[in-house]
Amino acid sequence: MEGMIAIADTTLPRRTMRGVSAAALVLICWLGGSAALTAEPPAGRAPASPGAAAPAGAAPASGAPVGPPLVEAIEVEVVNVDVVALDRSGKHVDGLRREDFEVFEDGKRVPLANFLAPAGTAEEKAALAEDDPGDGAAAPQTAAAPAPDPRQRLYLVVYVDNDNLLPFGRNNILRQMRAWVGQALAPGDRVAVFTHQGSVRPEYGYNEPPDGVDRVLEEMTGQEARTGILLADSTFQAKADIANYPSCMPIFMDEMLGIARRNAQAVLANVKQSLEALETTLQSLGQLEGRKALLYVSNGLPLRVGEEVFWALDEKCNTDYAKDSTIDTSSMLRRMTRAANLNRVTLYSLEASGLRNYSSSSAEAGTLARTPGVRELHETMIWASAQDSLSNMASETGGRAALNGSDFTADLAQIAGDFRHAYSLGFTPARAGDRSGSHAIRVEVKRKGVRLHYRTSYFAFSLNDRLKARVQGALFHGGVRNQLGAGLELGTSTVPERGRLVVPFSIRIDLRRIVLVPQGDLHEGRLSILIASRDGYGNSPPLRRETVAVRIPAAELQAALAKGYVYDFKLSLPVGRQRVAVEVYDEIGHGWSTLIEDLGVAADKVTDFGTG
Repeated sequence: MEGMIAIADTTLPRRTMRGVSAAALVLICWLGGSAALTAEPPAGRAPASPGAAAPAGAAPASGAPVGPPLVEAIEVEVVNVDVVALDRSGKHVDGLRREDFEVFEDGKRVPLANFLAPAGTAEEKAALAEDDPGDGAAAPQTAAAPAPDPRQRLYLVVYVDNDNLLPFGRNNILRQMRAWVGQALAPGDRVAVFTHQGSVRPEYGYNEPPDGVDRVLEEMTGQEARTGILLADSTFQAKADIANYPSCMPIFMDEMLGIARRNAQAVLANVKQSLEALETTLQSLGQLEGRKALLYVSNGLPLRVGEEVFWALDEKCNTDYAKDSTIDTSSMLRRMTRAANLNRVTLYSLEASGLRNYSSSSAEAGTLARTPGVRELHETMIWASAQDSLSNMASETGGRAALNGSDFTADLAQIAGDFRHAYSLGFTPARAGDRSGSHAIRVEVKRKGVRLHYRTSYFAFSLNDRLKARVQGALFHGGVRNQLGAGLELGTSTVPERGRLVVPFSIRIDLRRIVLVPQGDLHEGRLSILIASRDGYGNSPPLRRETVAVRIPAAELQAALAKGYVYDFKLSLPVGRQRVAVEVYDEIGHGWSTLIEDLGVAADKVTDFGTG
């Protein structure tokens, strides 16, 4: 019975709420105590060693039945939508009930599968208890606080995009946020701090106590924001170079167009890298259970790249190049917001530019403005291009954007209020198994005078999305979930290779936790294995995914079960601190293990720091 219980538990993970038919559950439980495997690696790979010992104290199981496959696994996903209710004055509305809300998926009403009212903070709950002790009896002096509901736990990421910031504005916001973070979190909430400068780098993790964030933010005020400064300087220099050309003759026009195009490509590369880094961070939050929010601190990302320098050319030469030469980045932004909605993350954006002034009001800008009002119009459109990205990422995911200011105290208070006063509405998608794209969400409330903030769409998790989210989450946040009883071990030999080391690893798997389907004289199944690594600077090569075919002769089942299974692989790692993450997924039983190993790679050896 122990094998049956273990397989049943791992087949129905709490997070994804997968449903399994009655016949399938019987077969899976039956196989749970008896099925084992050996695996055929992909073509070109030597067979992995089956020499892993079974876990201590495990009893051998009886032979598995032989027959046609009867497993039928059906995924039933619950989509959770965080909803903030506001009255006409902008104050949060509490006290709404399940029956006050209606949810529509692609225009069709869907019943609520779950409902969670705002949890509030400990201080708010204490104040309510003092104001209304119930039936007139005195409130108790002390009471044990109930354990926070994990579905209401907030995972907050403070994301400081140094590649799109100037130091003064960034440091001003960080100073305001230092005290705010502690006030915004309720007991049990978690906070992480990430910076982006060429790559994403965690500065503070969810496993650390929240009261240390103040120190981290203070230290960050002294950091540089080199890319943001360089891009601003190069754009200014490109406009100045164009202004210094003696005329708009064809020979000079070609050179000025080259300057504008090179500037546009440099800015485009930065926007693309910034959005991809943000997308990777959002993917790492996908498998966290609870509410998730990312506070994005930036000057904004232009939706129309290159227009600033092309406009300088148009003003000088009375041309119209900006109209057709500007590069639209809105599709890149939509991909990033899709990742936020896919991983159920609400984005809040803070514009760190501060109060803006027209550059044409300064003396040095005089020669660039040929027509009164033209420069002001162009600068307004350039600001709007950057601000639109901040507004869109917030509105598409149900958050807020705080723009064009230097004092964000009120904005941060509103964001903290959203954290404490959000309702969680869960529904089962009407189109089960549909992975065809975005599905629209509409939420209505029956109480008059109440307006709602919420994400307007969702994307269903595919298998690949889930696996990628788990392994990215392990790289960024640590934490091991081990339903398959697997272990990740570092090999003893390393081979130098152009400043890198080829490092061998082994994945050891408890075969009794793998589900196989009898097929004639064989037992068959499939494993998906994802392998990822990340260095101390946040650089991560592409994920590596391998599918392992599982075939074991029935006559060899007991021997394979007793030995266990070992899967070997190698990574070429650069010198420095490294984290390796591995996801092992049983495609039939839906059990999975996410494993991590922290390493120090030197020129001639590897130091194993253990699991993070």
